[in-house]
Amino acid sequence: MSGPTTVRCESVAATRECAARVAALARPGQLVVLVGPLGAGKTTFVQGYAAALGVTSPVTSPSFTLAHHYACGPGAPVALLVHADLWRLDGPGEVADLALDEVLDEGAAAIVEWGDRFDAARGRDRVVVTFRVVDDEARELVVDLDAANLGPDGRL
Repeated sequence: MSGPTTVRCESVAATRECAARVAALARPGQLVVLVGPLGAGKTTFVQGYAAALGVTSPVTSPSFTLAHHYACGPGAPVALLVHADLWRLDGPGEVADLALDEVLDEGAAAIVEWGDRFDAARGRDRVVVTFRVVDDEARELVVDLDAANLGPDGRL
């Protein structure tokens, strides 16, 4: 892939479908960073991503609990998905307390809302998805895959 890809999503369903396509590229130790304003669709994206990995539990925003752990379904490329939210954190030390590095080292994948606030899991293989609000329904998602670590066929 030669740089970021922009995907226009005209609905919640389209945002979830885009997330499912990104989830198809998931692998152990990978971090997905979500960037965008309140109400842009970050949690909706996580719901689609998790569903594509076979998560059957309800996926909700971890704004107050900071992180949720979800078991992925049979055949998923990872057994565990960690969903974190950095909105309420005050500094890098609090990010370290989430122990993302440890769960990624153990083979989980992580998806982090407000991931641009702090450098969560520095130096990790990552995918960055930036949300742009177009109007009440539509969003543009700029998906930047770490192509060097995906191999020649890694594309959205």
